[in-house]
Amino acid sequence: MLFLGGCVVSKRLSIGFIGAGILGKGLALGLAGAGYRVTAAASRSYESAQELASLVEGCRAEAEPQAVASSCDLVFITTPDDVITEVAASLMWSPGQGVAHCSGAGTLDKLMPATRQGARCGSIHPLQTFAGVTTGRQSIERMKGITFAIEAHGWLLETLEGMAKDLGGRSIRIKPEDRVLYHTSAVMACGYLAALVDSAAGLWERMGLTKSDGMRALEPIARATLENLVKLGTQKAVTGPIVRGDVETVRRHMEALSERAPGLSTLYLALAEASLPLAEGRVGGAKAREVEAALSEYMAKDGVKGD
Repeated sequence: MLFLGGCVVSKRLSIGFIGAGILGKGLALGLAGAGYRVTAAASRSYESAQELASLVEGCRAEAEPQAVASSCDLVFITTPDDVITEVAASLMWSPGQGVAHCSGAGTLDKLMPATRQGARCGSIHPLQTFAGVTTGRQSIERMKGITFAIEAHGWLLETLEGMAKDLGGRSIRIKPEDRVLYHTSAVMACGYLAALVDSAAGLWERMGLTKSDGMRALEPIARATLENLVKLGTQKAVTGPIVRGDVETVRRHMEALSERAPGLSTLYLALAEASLPLAEGRVGGAKAREVEAALSEYMAKDGVKGD
């Protein structure tokens, strides 16, 4: 391990990755681009490890995870959440060695097998998507201004917080009991946002067009909405019939979905209900309750609850 007087010289640490998927690749590229020494990578697929290593100067692909654990000062386990503990338990760790997972929902309990061997364990979760990232520059750009949820102690805490800063982000500490709620929020803003736009684009197929036509048409309004959320906040950025109190249009939406895309009725209703507090702030309580009554009436119709 690389210590000087009990302190870690972070950018001289040898860093390894076990797991070379989208997150592992994105974080490795970013750290390398920020001047950190990413020296080894292993993955369930050796080809994936080779791909990551080919993108990071000075990084070698290893066929076995133990080779990474045995040669690196700090190891990031960037596998799927369900196998983090299994991976940690299958390896031999050195006392004082740094081990960190990148699970958004997981606590440090996932690394208990490494902790029992004397490793210094932590977690760092970048609140960002790395889909499409293939270069260090892209990764650095993607991480500017993002939030990193960090849990660790001692030199590893200092190191992970320093990494977040060097990557252009900010670090926060999420209590273990709040990790799942934190990750749920992230999934709703990313994965479920993608599912929502995909569903909206799918309606174009009911009009005789293609989903690609829908995506092309919806991209500008979706992008502008996200920009307005950042600039204006939700109350001023939200638009549509719910927050205008336009009950008749809401009814027509629900009737159209019932007839032509019944599988989306439940999704529409859930989002409409979630919009009601915003509507109250814009059109007043009386009008918002009128909209709510229309939604409740539709939900009570036979066949809608089971969609």
